[in-house]
Amino acid sequence: MRRNYALNITPWTAWKAKQITTSIIEGDADKQFAQLGRYAIELRRVCRNNTIKLNVDRPNPTLPP
Repeated sequence: MRRNYALNITPWTAWKAKQITTSIIEGDADKQFAQLGRYAIELRRVCRNNTIKLNVDRPNPTLPP
């Protein structure tokens, strides 16, 4: 970073910045997984002739989807 951009940052600051940007770009996996059901419902609503099948293996089947 110092040679390319004339910045003087610590390795910890660079690591933390990478963590923040990765979480912004990729998002939270739990939140994305929670959206799958709503996504399938929306696809069924707008594309009634398409077949949509969503199989999810839940570790604890007593929990709601």
